[in-house]
Amino acid sequence: MLKAIIFDMDGVIVDTEFQDFRIQQEFIKKENPTIDHAATNFDELIGQSYDMLYKTLRKFIDSNDSLSAIKERFEKFNDAAYESINYQQLFRKNILSILTWAKANNISM
Repeated sequence: MLKAIIFDMDGVIVDTEFQDFRIQQEFIKKENPTIDHAATNFDELIGQSYDMLYKTLRKFIDSNDSLSAIKERFEKFNDAAYESINYQQLFRKNILSILTWAKANNISM
């Protein structure tokens, strides 16, 4: 019998993956304005751990900076970008039916 549901909000309740990808590309463009976005395949940014992400960002921005320096700049850029996001637009509408069902069946969340 199902007793509880645990949600990871990032990507489950709120669809942030596309936003992450867009923000990463914007960061690359800011840091390396000469990169040809049309000819560059950014797919390797998708689904990476943070450690791998910073290495990949360093490659795309063509930098010799330390990973910690890139991490610091990216986190500042990322935080500012996420402040302007309308989370209601990112909210997965189908999650409401799951939440309603769980509440009606006294399932802990």
